[in-house]
Amino acid sequence: MSEKQRFTAQEKRIFSGCFICYMLCYVARMNLAGALPHVTQAFSLTDAQAGLIQTVFAVVYAAGQLINGLIVDHISPRRHVVIGLLGSALCNLLVGCSNTYWQILVLWGLNGVAQSMLWTPMVRLIAVWFDSKKRSVVSFWMCVCFIIGHLLAWAVSGLMAARFSWRTSFFAPAAVLVFATSVALYTLRDRTKEHSDDKAHVPPMPIREMLFGTGLWLIFLGCIATGFARDGVMTWAPTLIGALFSSQNASSGVIISLIIPLLNLMGLLLGQFLLRRSNGNLRPTICRLLIAAAICTLLLAVFHALPAFLFTLLLGILCGLMYSVSNMQNVILPLEYADTGRVSLIAGIADSMIYIGTSLVSVISGLLMQSVGQSAVYISWGIAAMISCTLTMLAGRTAKQ
Repeated sequence: MSEKQRFTAQEKRIFSGCFICYMLCYVARMNLAGALPHVTQAFSLTDAQAGLIQTVFAVVYAAGQLINGLIVDHISPRRHVVIGLLGSALCNLLVGCSNTYWQILVLWGLNGVAQSMLWTPMVRLIAVWFDSKKRSVVSFWMCVCFIIGHLLAWAVSGLMAARFSWRTSFFAPAAVLVFATSVALYTLRDRTKEHSDDKAHVPPMPIREMLFGTGLWLIFLGCIATGFARDGVMTWAPTLIGALFSSQNASSGVIISLIIPLLNLMGLLLGQFLLRRSNGNLRPTICRLLIAAAICTLLLAVFHALPAFLFTLLLGILCGLMYSVSNMQNVILPLEYADTGRVSLIAGIADSMIYIGTSLVSVISGLLMQSVGQSAVYISWGIAAMISCTLTMLAGRTAKQ
């Protein structure tokens, strides 16, 4: 980065605040995964009841992203982040104190409300504090923070539940978010008209023009297909790999926890490399990654009897490719539209659409697995990837820098 493009002290503080706070928010969002088996046992829940807790969170979170996307472009993003962090901390604390299933269900839904208040204001902060060249660096590291956040969440919730009780899997994240709130208060600052350039505060583009005048509506539809393909892999990978390592489940757990996150990071690096090779043109980069992902699904469908390690590696590569695509659509793409004055709304819609795709995975993939078999599941992921690729190409707009 040239001298002219070096981050200022204030920009470093804003970036570090966004990175740390969003990384830590995962500890209070993904902790349910590690605690849920213990909660299920403690309250004698059925699989349907346990699954409903996760479903309620996803539905509320997706709706919240849309609502917050509309709001954040017009209010203080810093205040929004602080309220979201404190709200999520309170919800986790109360879940840890809950004595009935219905209390947990309602409170985890409210946690979805609080968590949906965090991403869109951070995108807004990045848009107004960093120019286009610096945004590319910041967006990459925000994608890395997602990976670290996932790993940290699984480690904290799993350790707390195994060593102490399921309740500590919620008490500890509540304390973590109190710390994150203090970080947000110290590091994050709203950028006012008095000390910002004109591009930081532009009149918002009419929503109809934003959607149909730019081709974004096609990309948003593509985000649904991306969410389906990405979370199809993430949802079924443990089951598929576990079946291959049925005689040594501990080893399969290690492979899943180490190889998949590593390949997710490799997918991000590949995406950044391709983006530079295409001179920052995002759409061809997304399409190349989606085509590669579709090829991986075809190989899985045709060569499903691969040795366990090769199968796991191919599944991990597919996961990394889709992870890179979803982060480009959810992080980099909205920042390309900073000149519309709707960057928070665009980020909120993209994330919400990805979650809609996620919500379709369990039902559709489960039906295909039971009625047709594994190969059909892989093909459905490939079809979703190609749908997303086609819609991205049809959108056909290179955002202004």
